[in-house]
Amino acid sequence: MKIIVRTPNWLGDAVMSLPALSAIAASGDEVSLLTLEKLAPFYRIAMPGLDVLTMKRSGFLSNIAVAGKMRARGYDRAILMTNSFSSALLIWTAGIRERIGYKSEGRAFLLSSVVDYPAGEREKHLAEEYLELVVAAGYEGLPHEPLRGLYAWRKKNIGEMSGLSRLGLTRVVLAPGATFGPAKRWPLRSFIELGQKLVRQPGTRIVVTGSREEKELCRKLAREIGDRALSVAGETDLNELMRLLGHCSLVVCNDSGTMHLAAALGCRVLAIFGSSNPRWTAPLGRKTKILKRAYDCSPCYKRKCDRKYVCLTSISADDAFTAAKHELLGRG
Repeated sequence: MKIIVRTPNWLGDAVMSLPALSAIAASGDEVSLLTLEKLAPFYRIAMPGLDVLTMKRSGFLSNIAVAGKMRARGYDRAILMTNSFSSALLIWTAGIRERIGYKSEGRAFLLSSVVDYPAGEREKHLAEEYLELVVAAGYEGLPHEPLRGLYAWRKKNIGEMSGLSRLGLTRVVLAPGATFGPAKRWPLRSFIELGQKLVRQPGTRIVVTGSREEKELCRKLAREIGDRALSVAGETDLNELMRLLGHCSLVVCNDSGTMHLAAALGCRVLAIFGSSNPRWTAPLGRKTKILKRAYDCSPCYKRKCDRKYVCLTSISADDAFTAAKHELLGRG
């Protein structure tokens, strides 16, 4: 059977889709992935051996061309990990007989099999939601080494111990951004104070990373920390970001794509959560620590806050430094 999976649109969600994708790949079906161009390099590394078909996020004519490619390939089944109406319309346009996805945005008439959301909104981990979708499509719900591709990439490109570690140097990556909005971003001042505390530790250097849109934010953070900090925001592609993360001792970040990627690569991660819910989007990794403060309004899932971002401002730089030093860097 020829299967195509419409994968999530964001890097973090892409990481959390890996257990479900590994379950599909283990079935022996001929599996292709339909993904945004920006995520194609990630899936080619994380799911080696699967065919990757790319598309633009917007652009009617270009997506009609993608539908034509799918029609020509003759897929028997499509599984939609995206919940948008437009993604279901695209698959319907491609003439794929079986179209399976969650009920969302009034698109049920475009699907041949409509799956109800798991009970308890955003109380199950998103990786589990994706797994439940593929179980509904008839696949075994046990992931088969979902991070194997990323681990293999790290072993080949970085090895078990980086040269920095052998030299006794500590590289800490700070990622102060979050595309979703300010309700996911720990205050810049807190990142600055944490960075200043970290660089006082012997042999510690800071690298600040982020997107092109976050370049000025990251430069300011590095500048305020001092000459033992460097910003590479907007200067790394996915492979370069993965190499950077793989050579670091610790990543301090918000709930973001960088958080998920770092954890999946086996990095030590200190993740700071604001408006989002760790039950739903905690990083997939064994070396992670989450800092979150519980308030009656949290999690609100809002992009902006009308209560002065108390869930974020109540986490101090001292809180983060203690977690980094004792629980992740082992310098207690």
